[in-house]
Amino acid sequence: KLNPPDGRVAKGGEEAALSYLRRHAATVLPDQLAPWFSLGCLSLRESYWRVKKAMHKQAATFYDELLWRDFYRYSVSLNSSQ
Repeated sequence: KLNPPDGRVAKGGEEAALSYLRRHAATVLPDQLAPWFSLGCLSLRESYWRVKKAMHKQAATFYDELLWRDFYRYSVSLNSSQ
């Protein structure tokens, strides 16, 4: 099983991702949304604007973390052996 140690089970899909984002927009970090990002259930652009609306000044940090996330994914894809 791939359930977290505290017993929570992440639900998939766009509805679950948007619901989570609505409830936690003021405190969410990109790595908490990573499962939905990686499966294409949640748009980076949409999540950024929702977080910016909720967090205002802290949205810059969220944006920076999104940029680093994509930079590392891109770097790994370039340097991975196939």
